[in-house]
Amino acid sequence: MWTPDLVSSFTANFYFPEIGKDKVWSSNLILEANYVGKRYISNLNTTYLAPYLLINLSRQLKKKMKKNQNWLLIPYFRIDNLLNWSY
Repeated sequence: MWTPDLVSSFTANFYFPEIGKDKVWSSNLILEANYVGKRYISNLNTTYLAPYLLINLSRQLKKKMKKNQNWLLIPYFRIDNLLNWSY
């Protein structure tokens, strides 16, 4: 019981080097998709919870600091459950 019949995931990471006018920014755009199939809630497998799909999107920016090239500023933004599915 409660074990999904199918679970799968997918991740795509897109990297954009040296963006911006001064070429000190780089960026990552990450798309994640997670699918969970039917989860049976009875011993006879006659009733189940509906399958769901979660899509997450995140963006990461990196900036080299001009004074000291070893320091990085890394703002990170993330949206979970982009499609707003109930699960």
